[in-house]
Amino acid sequence: LPSTFFVSTLDENGQPSVGTAFVVSSDETSSLLVTSYRAVAASTTQPGPAIQLTNNGGDPVDARLYSWDPEHDLALLSIDRGGLPTLTWATGDDAAVTGERVYAASGVGAAGITFSPGTVLDQSADGIQMTAPVGSAWQGGPVVTQDGKVIAVASLAYQPLGFNPGQVPFAAPINAACDTLLDCGAG
Repeated sequence: LPSTFFVSTLDENGQPSVGTAFVVSSDETSSLLVTSYRAVAASTTQPGPAIQLTNNGGDPVDARLYSWDPEHDLALLSIDRGGLPTLTWATGDDAAVTGERVYAASGVGAAGITFSPGTVLDQSADGIQMTAPVGSAWQGGPVVTQDGKVIAVASLAYQPLGFNPGQVPFAAPINAACDTLLDCGAG
C-alpha cells in the first residue's frame, strides 16, 4: 500500500487521464515511481498538464515526469517525498511465471489499492500476456506474483507483436524499466 499511488492528470485533449504508479527507488528526500507512458503522455510537451499522485486517500503529491519510453508504455516520475518503501522485483527463476497466478495492482480502491487477478498465458523477453483485466486505473501499476514480487508493468497500450491483443493484454517486463528508464546497475 505505501508503495502504490493513483495517478491523475490530463490527456492531450484536456480530458482526465488516470493510472497507477509504484515506487522503484527512494532516498531521504525524494522517490522515483514507474507508471504508464500512456497515462502521462500529454506531460511530455511543455507546458504539460500537472501530474498528481494520491495514496490511500491522502493529500495529493505533485509529480514530475522524469523520463519515458513510449515503445514499452513506461514512464518514470519523481516526487519530493522520501523514505517510501520500494517493491521487490522478480529476477531469475522468480520471474518465470507462465501458467501461474498474477495480480495487476491499482492505486485506487476502498482500501487505497485493489487487485485484478489473472493467469500468465505466455511469457517472453518482450513481456507477459495475462488474463488479468487492466482498466485505465490499472495502467502503469505493478503486476505481481503471489509472493508480491513485481514481474511486469500493466498496460493498455503495450503491443510488442505490433497488434492490439484485445482482451488479453501484454505487460512490459519489469526489466524493461532498467533498460530504458533507470540505471539498475549490474543485475
